[in-house]
Amino acid sequence: MLVVTELSSDPTAGAILSHLGLPTTLDGAGARLWMARPGAAAGSPAAGFAVRWTSARRHWLWLHVVPDQRRQGTGRALLAAVQTEAAVDRDWRLVDAVDASDRDWFVRHGFVSWGEVYEYAFELEASAHAMERLWQRLKHRIPAQADMLSLEQAQGAGWMPDIARLQAQAVGGLPSMVLERIARAHRTGSDEGVSLAHSLVVVLDGELVAFALARFDTGLASWMIDGFYVAPAFRDGWATLWLRYELVQTGLRLGRTKYYRVRARNDQTNTLAFARRMGAQAQERRYLVEALAVT
Repeated sequence: MLVVTELSSDPTAGAILSHLGLPTTLDGAGARLWMARPGAAAGSPAAGFAVRWTSARRHWLWLHVVPDQRRQGTGRALLAAVQTEAAVDRDWRLVDAVDASDRDWFVRHGFVSWGEVYEYAFELEASAHAMERLWQRLKHRIPAQADMLSLEQAQGAGWMPDIARLQAQAVGGLPSMVLERIARAHRTGSDEGVSLAHSLVVVLDGELVAFALARFDTGLASWMIDGFYVAPAFRDGWATLWLRYELVQTGLRLGRTKYYRVRARNDQTNTLAFARRMGAQAQERRYLVEALAVT
């Protein structure tokens, strides 16, 4: 017998959310947490979790079912619990991109895909060689007043809210999740979530021009660029080239891998075109999913 229980007011809720890597609040709205168990006994293992944040504009949703508990109605029961008593005048949007099988499940339950996130793998030395001549020809165009900061330096300069918001827009997550990754890196000193030292931010005359969130992924044994953003007025110019050049040079200096990976949404045409020019290999495609309110 499957039992779904709301744990929002439970003393353990905060610890569970932290373990899942999820924020307790979003846009001022607190998280509501549900847990599914395969039996009524309090000590039975969790079969899945669902979290909902209701902001002024939409419901944000995160849902996970333990692999060996799937295809048993657990996800359907969690979704029904999360949607009960939810405001009907708001859209629903998942907080993160999902794989094809999860997308199909959500589509069967009334959701639609609104975007795709691609992951490409590049060879570091090949990319460095391809960029070197262009770099030597164009590096003099970088304005003298432009500055490149580490993510840690950018945090001290107050750029985190803008970076988190733009990164979330690019890959479909939540700004607060990006900020939590950064806070965790500060607490633990680990680069697994994001590298404070090697993520880069470009500013010009008090304006955020570009940034890239990077880290070394030990599981993939790859230098990972999770987010790459350049303001529209600076795309395909000095800022784009400077950021890409320094990221590749960082990967070469680390010396722990021959490859780096980049994630880009399907409408980030400049990044996708760059991947094709560099001969990158497509590794993965994930999907951004939402359900529109019925008006």
